[in-house]
Amino acid sequence: MIVNRHEDPNGPATLSIYRQKDTSEEGWAEAAADTRKHVTMSSSWLNMAKAPDPLPQERVTTIDMRYRMGEEILELLLAETNAKVVIPTQEETEFLRKLAEEEKQLAYVNSESERLKKLHEEESGDMAKARAMALGTR
Repeated sequence: MIVNRHEDPNGPATLSIYRQKDTSEEGWAEAAADTRKHVTMSSSWLNMAKAPDPLPQERVTTIDMRYRMGEEILELLLAETNAKVVIPTQEETEFLRKLAEEEKQLAYVNSESERLKKLHEEESGDMAKARAMALGTR
């Protein structure tokens, strides 16, 4: 995946989908063995990660994403690629639920850790002031 961002709000907002022209088993094996003949950046905020030209066995489909919502882009992607939506199994759904729960717990632990760190720093500062005052009164 190549993400090419730019600061021009009127510039292109294009999704390019690279697919093999020959989708037979032999074609896929040959394509998998072939590597890109050129190197490009995988991401850029400065409009420097341009989509590469397709290889001879590839064809490119583009989707203009400007002013489209995610669902509409997904529908266009599915239509252009003849892809099928895969519904997660109960096991996968349960795994994702547990993962989300763990992420929520981790966020709480991290926020508590930050809170306690700040509290410790404040108390350390108070202790240093108290020591300085005690030493000053001797």
